[in-house]
Amino acid sequence: MKNLDKSHYKLKIDLEKPDWKKVKEIKIIDNKEMLFSISDKSNRIIVKPQYFMQGLEYSLPECYCRGGVLLRLKKAADLLPAGYKLVIFDAWRPTEVQLTLFDRYKEKLLRKHPDKSEKAINKLTEQFVAIPSDNAKHPSPHITGGAVDLTIANAQGIFLDMGTEFDENTKKSVTNFLEKRLAKKGKLSPKEEDILYNRRLLYNIMKAAGFSNYYYEWWHYDYGNQLWAFYNKTQAFYGKCVFKLNFNLAFDVMD
Repeated sequence: MKNLDKSHYKLKIDLEKPDWKKVKEIKIIDNKEMLFSISDKSNRIIVKPQYFMQGLEYSLPECYCRGGVLLRLKKAADLLPAGYKLVIFDAWRPTEVQLTLFDRYKEKLLRKHPDKSEKAINKLTEQFVAIPSDNAKHPSPHITGGAVDLTIANAQGIFLDMGTEFDENTKKSVTNFLEKRLAKKGKLSPKEEDILYNRRLLYNIMKAAGFSNYYYEWWHYDYGNQLWAFYNKTQAFYGKCVFKLNFNLAFDVMD
């Protein structure tokens, strides 16, 4: 970290937990922006579709997002230190993929907490995987094309240490986990300091580009959807996203 420009990771990560009831009540007026493939749009953005690479059913070999998200990803990438790149793990999801992810994590929690009610298990599951809703009034964040999961790679192509793996569903994945530990203990180990700075770097460049971060996941960022609107106290302009393939690898957003 010694060679990094500190301008984007000196600021503390300031977050609040989302109130999902309020999130789902936010009005959506979809601006009908198209979905675009993210690959080959910037030499500072790498696409590694994790669910396809894992062989998840219904997953896609490319990552897609709304046009406004793509523009802001480019802006965020340009804020990185020289040689560093954004690495995209996931963005728009078909409803089937969201359902598969939700059910997979729910089953894991059921095995771990056989004494808990289904309502309690659903609540725990929703902390890390949104309920697979394609309801036009409250679609899951990734179904809108306005959510993206990502990390940063250094000039050697090595992912920066963020403290957990992508999709690791533990308390350590909470974006400001180490901010809280630092405030409580007054200091961190050298390794923890590196992780803290790495998360601050990602958080601050994404925030500067117009994104909001999901409290429970350091890798998840939103723009234009209800979760983003909750944090920005405004209405959403990305709703449920259905598409048809065009020859230019863009998608028409349809009603």
